[in-house]
Amino acid sequence: MTDLLDDRHVLDNLREVFRADVQRAEQDLLEQPSPVRVSSAGRHIGVLVVGLVVVGALAIALRSPLFSSLSSIGGAGSSSGTEPSGGSPTAPASPTQTLALIGGLPTNLNGLPVLRGDDALTAFRSANPGQELQVGGWLSAGQVLSCPVLRPGEWWNPCLAIGLHETSANGPLIFVYPGPSPIPTPKVEAGFTQPIVFSVHTGDASCPTDNLDCHVLPVIDSVAWIGAVVPVPTNFGPAPSGGLTRADAVDTARASAKANSSGPLTLVSAQAGPYGIVGPSGSDVRADRWVWAVFFTGQFPAPDCADSACLSQSTFLVVLDYQSGDVLIEESPA
Repeated sequence: MTDLLDDRHVLDNLREVFRADVQRAEQDLLEQPSPVRVSSAGRHIGVLVVGLVVVGALAIALRSPLFSSLSSIGGAGSSSGTEPSGGSPTAPASPTQTLALIGGLPTNLNGLPVLRGDDALTAFRSANPGQELQVGGWLSAGQVLSCPVLRPGEWWNPCLAIGLHETSANGPLIFVYPGPSPIPTPKVEAGFTQPIVFSVHTGDASCPTDNLDCHVLPVIDSVAWIGAVVPVPTNFGPAPSGGLTRADAVDTARASAKANSSGPLTLVSAQAGPYGIVGPSGSDVRADRWVWAVFFTGQFPAPDCADSACLSQSTFLVVLDYQSGDVLIEESPA
């Protein structure tokens, strides 16, 4: 406590000396004959003297327990996340707030709600131009897209969008855009995911007038918060109650496959389980959602082909919701 008070006393004295020097310098200038031209070299010397006084004060402050205490307080509210892959710095949360996490993401940051999923999409459409919004989600490795017509400066191109899953088990995506002045954003490797909150705005002034959708696209202003990189979940809970029987799942899937086939169908397999185990990769279905995956062989038209002369696919996969039987995916070839 004595050191802390002593350091404050020294800083107060330095401030008084500095104020006295400034007053004397001003008085000297007033007493000189007019006109007086102060050279740039003289200004530089004055700045140097002031700088030395300030540096001296800071050097003392840095050694004081007060500075150490403030430093420790400043780090208390930081995100628990580690440095994300790709070398982007971890963005701290506000030092003064206690974060409430739901599903691994904050519910509120800096007085603004953290939007995700459909709520975020609704907010993008109704926000005023330039209004600050915060949107959260889970990053994933994503898929490589072919973008042969990607022109420089067209930040609104979907190939540049960053996808955010609503949960760590992937699932439905919403997209945010780097904007005309992109900032570094983290990358994650396949099999991993990372929670993140972006501060965004819509109605960007650089949107072209002939692009009717551009004004609702969320443009990234900053990384407001980021958590730790974790593996995409692979351990899932038991099957929910009230699911379809195998026979019911096969009948529902057969009707779907038959509508897309030309000729008889042969059932190969019908498997129930979390989508992350039994479903194909690259889908918007959550990895922890229970489904029936039913696999057939037969004759199926190639995509965009209704002519029997171009029958080429021989496999067909139907993925159903485990409880409702809703068709989630039809895929051929499977």
